[in-house]
Amino acid sequence: MTLRYLTRSLPLVCVLTTILSVTPTTAFTQTTKSDGPEWRAGLFGAGTLNIHNGEFSSYEGLQGCGTFSDAITPGWTLGNVVEARLRSGWGAMARIGFWQADGSFQDPATLSPLVALPDGSTVRMSTEYELETTLDVVTMDLLVTYGITDRLRVGLGPQVGFTTRASFEQHETILEPSIVRFANGATSRLILAAPFDQQGAVATERMLRIGATLNLSYDIPIAKRLELSPEIGATYAFTNVLSSFDWTAHMVRAGLRLSYVFGSDDVPPPPPSPEPQPAPPVVMAPPPPYVDVDVRGRDEDGAMESVSEIVLTDARTVDVVPLLPNIFFDSVSATLPQRYTSRQGQTADFIPEELSGDVIDVYHDILNIVGYRMKQRPSSTLSIVGHREPADGETDVTLSRRRAEVVRDYLVSVWNIDPSRLTIGERELPARPSNRTLADGRAENRRVELSPSDASVLAPVRRSLLDGRIVPDPLVVAPQLENVTNADVRITSTDGTVFAEENIASGAALTWKPTTTLVRSLLASGQRRIVVTAAAGEESTRREARRTITLRRSVLADGERDTIRERHRLVFFGFDDDRISAIDTPLVEAIHGRLRTTSKVVVTGYTDRIGDVGHNTSLSTRRAGSVATSLLSRIKPTRLDQRGAGPEEIHDNNLPEGRMYNRTVVIDVATPRDVEAGDE
Repeated sequence: MTLRYLTRSLPLVCVLTTILSVTPTTAFTQTTKSDGPEWRAGLFGAGTLNIHNGEFSSYEGLQGCGTFSDAITPGWTLGNVVEARLRSGWGAMARIGFWQADGSFQDPATLSPLVALPDGSTVRMSTEYELETTLDVVTMDLLVTYGITDRLRVGLGPQVGFTTRASFEQHETILEPSIVRFANGATSRLILAAPFDQQGAVATERMLRIGATLNLSYDIPIAKRLELSPEIGATYAFTNVLSSFDWTAHMVRAGLRLSYVFGSDDVPPPPPSPEPQPAPPVVMAPPPPYVDVDVRGRDEDGAMESVSEIVLTDARTVDVVPLLPNIFFDSVSATLPQRYTSRQGQTADFIPEELSGDVIDVYHDILNIVGYRMKQRPSSTLSIVGHREPADGETDVTLSRRRAEVVRDYLVSVWNIDPSRLTIGERELPARPSNRTLADGRAENRRVELSPSDASVLAPVRRSLLDGRIVPDPLVVAPQLENVTNADVRITSTDGTVFAEENIASGAALTWKPTTTLVRSLLASGQRRIVVTAAAGEESTRREARRTITLRRSVLADGERDTIRERHRLVFFGFDDDRISAIDTPLVEAIHGRLRTTSKVVVTGYTDRIGDVGHNTSLSTRRAGSVATSLLSRIKPTRLDQRGAGPEEIHDNNLPEGRMYNRTVVIDVATPRDVEAGDE
């Protein structure tokens, strides 16, 4: 955002610099280097310490949300400079620049409300308010300078500035107790973000900045007519930033100035005319390359459009993961496969609702979930029945029992479950075997089935997840080339980290998918843009095109900010069956209880990879329709969409559990929070 204001102000800076620099250059062509003033023109850049003084709230209406005073915040400034120096040592300097004068303020909350903890006790909650202000200022300094030595110069004079942008973003963060969360599920919440002059009942205007600047520099010649000058300086402001606040912003800076020294040397007498030589043959140099870069991306509607920003949208989602009551074994093996998570000696901090990863990752912790819940329910018991598949060579009649014993021994050794609560059983095939004519089906029959006396032991795991989405996705970078056939295309962060790099031929493109994790990380580190470049040509004629893409986090509309989003899954469909099973019926009843007439529901059916694609697409559509019909039998939400995705592999179908979890219907529910009073 800052660069946009900078690019708007730079044309004015460049025009003023040209007017100031062309006039003395013309004069020097008519005089020697000892006559008149010596002129310089160049660029300066510096890091700043923005010193904010005053006492103010973010604006009228938020006085109860913090009163902010002094702050020191880093920033930067850059611009153009023109200077005239007299032989006496005196001179004058004009500086036109852009100053990022942002501020970061903190104020502990004066109120400490009582909050209730899960155990029923109450404690005082301590919070802190944080105000991030954005100030963009175009400045002009008119300084009188004097040379203390040939190289060391001091300057003093007034500064006039205009604030092109003054906005703020205010947050509240919980300091203690650490377990308390705001309604958004986090320890920090956004209170308000807006320009200062668009908030409150009292009119607020950005003030003309009047101040005094002191500058000290040291000139170092680096080439003929080029000087590099380290400099330090400070500006003290006499006027407030805004008309309605007692708030001033001062600057201390340190940086570099690069100057070109104008002038003309005494003209030596012309050399004697050389003997006429035959004209050399004319060699036509190849035309230089032309390079540009086009960046496009797919928007929310799937259309390709030009990209100037990448938007990250985060939302909290309640994810309900059903538990498949089966443990699958490799062929002719009674060893627990390594993909099932072992937590030997690591059970103290285990909580099922805090498991991360996808659905299969949660399922692979099933023995730990069962052990944890049986510890919580001392009266519960568990039936463990092992099975084998004779058609795959599992003829050892003891194999089924040995598989059941492995599961029992894990619960006893890792979770200290009393063996008397665990009943061992054995069968040849499950009561409802999978298709034995296919290898995938037979693999599903090599399993141990779990049946608890208390159904809550295998109840679905309810998790709160941060669901992120990137728009556009993906980015397509295409170099636009003339007089050259290839370009080096690169996508980097502002600190130089390379995300993608490839040599691309004319007419081709580089495709890059930014992840939510990457974008969150960049925004958290303060990097709010990425850089896309395309470079081509030989070293002497190399050309480069550059595009800057802004990164930002979206601000949800009021209707979305207070929305509860939930994802439920039904996974106990029989092979080639679209009927809701008795095991899934309680989950459907629970979804009925969550629906409101204001809800928006999306029902998507899936199948595993076994069978014909057309048949599976029809089956998944029927499964989605069966669930949609059941949901509509109780209440008609604002919107209900349904579709069949067929054998789209949302889980690894090379695993038997992946195929069973792929025989699913996913129900996404979004309900406005105001109709869910008391819900988390």
